[in-house]
Amino acid sequence: LVIHHFGSKEGLKAACDEHIAFLIRERKTRAMSEGKDLDPFRAIRDAYGGTPVLRYLARTIADGSPHVAELIDEMVEDSLSYLADGIANGLIKPAENLREQAAVLALWQLGTLVLHDHVKRLLGIDLIDGDPHSLIKWMRINAEILAKGVINEEFYDNWRDAMQAAERQAAAEQTERTDREPS
Repeated sequence: LVIHHFGSKEGLKAACDEHIAFLIRERKTRAMSEGKDLDPFRAIRDAYGGTPVLRYLARTIADGSPHVAELIDEMVEDSLSYLADGIANGLIKPAENLREQAAVLALWQLGTLVLHDHVKRLLGIDLIDGDPHSLIKWMRINAEILAKGVINEEFYDNWRDAMQAAERQAAAEQTERTDREPS
């Protein structure tokens, strides 16, 4: 049946990935459309209750199969639209580079799933099979970090300017090395 319907085991994995991406896209789009009226408790309860979505993602992302890159790329692309919706309705602050922000946030979230055993060990939060109360604690911790930040804003402004200058310098040096290389 796998060969008949999906062509191969990889075809089945790709179909599963598509389904998982669809479920996440649907739930996050719904949550972001609520804007500042978002009820985080309901969103958590409604998100994946009783489904193996998070366990599937944790295993899939860690296995390093070729289809994983496509899944992650799709999730980053999807998160661009969630972030844009959140910015439009006042839930999310605008970013200097929305694509970079989307990629980092997606990687943080997915990396946390891969490290779910350590989240449970260190914080007592079961991200995979946890009850909604456990997930609410996780969201509270994340919301504080995202809303209040970690780094002092003045320090960040100075650091950002220095890092941007260093990135420009590195790019100029790379261009210079490339131009010197024989064709």
